[in-house]
Amino acid sequence: MRLFDATLDLARYAQGLEQHKITTVVDTNKFNCSSLSARNGEYTNGGTCWFLNGECEGKFGTVKRGTSQTIELEDTFSGFQAGDSVALSWFHYFNTQNLINAINSVLYNYPIMDIYEDMTEEPVKYTQDVYEYELPDNVSIDIRRVELQCKNFLFPFPDSLPDTFTTCHYWHLNGRTLVINPKWIYKYGGRIRIHYVKDHGAIIDSDTQLISEQVDKNYLRKMANLWLWTHEIQMKHKDNPIAVDMYNQAKMDEESLNKKNIPESRLMPKDICYFW
Repeated sequence: MRLFDATLDLARYAQGLEQHKITTVVDTNKFNCSSLSARNGEYTNGGTCWFLNGECEGKFGTVKRGTSQTIELEDTFSGFQAGDSVALSWFHYFNTQNLINAINSVLYNYPIMDIYEDMTEEPVKYTQDVYEYELPDNVSIDIRRVELQCKNFLFPFPDSLPDTFTTCHYWHLNGRTLVINPKWIYKYGGRIRIHYVKDHGAIIDSDTQLISEQVDKNYLRKMANLWLWTHEIQMKHKDNPIAVDMYNQAKMDEESLNKKNIPESRLMPKDICYFW
């Protein structure tokens, strides 16, 4: 999932969207939509525009202003044309940056599974009589499974079948030391594959970074919505009864999600480990 999709979904949930078709292109940051003819005067400042199809599909940006049928964006976009569809969210409460910040606030410490495997030409391998291995810096200590690459062949042809990975018993000591049960030490050393939990982290570059498919979309939407209304109350409208009501509803959503143990329910269960 892209940041484009997440912000679009959040805006639809938090404050609503309008969908229109571009009728004429004025400039690289300006276009007309005849379906906006019912609006009069300057009616938005800080809203968001998402391009839903055409060459700019997947791009979004801030609406600088809208006047009658004309939408002017803060940034320039190359490639949109008449007939393309756009989604518009007027700046009632939340601007483009608010939506991005809300999504990233949830993603920052959202737990997901990752796999470490040394793919260099000379990877760290397990070997006979060596049981302890230092965890790589980027691997957390929340390990869920360890697999060892094993030689798989038809005797007497050592390269007849591709190598396989098998789950092994493991332990970790002193935080960063991985200990592998000796009975899983094979004659032919191979790679160590580690399944571990890490934080998803924020999306910094919306053009190249994707949101992991492990992220529960419903959880992301509702928890980001809670962030939006919390921010609204704290920063701008402490006495706004609408914001308070929406915040209370968002807190109810949070309680319901926590009862379902989301996002922890999507994590790999920890393998049973034995120490000797």
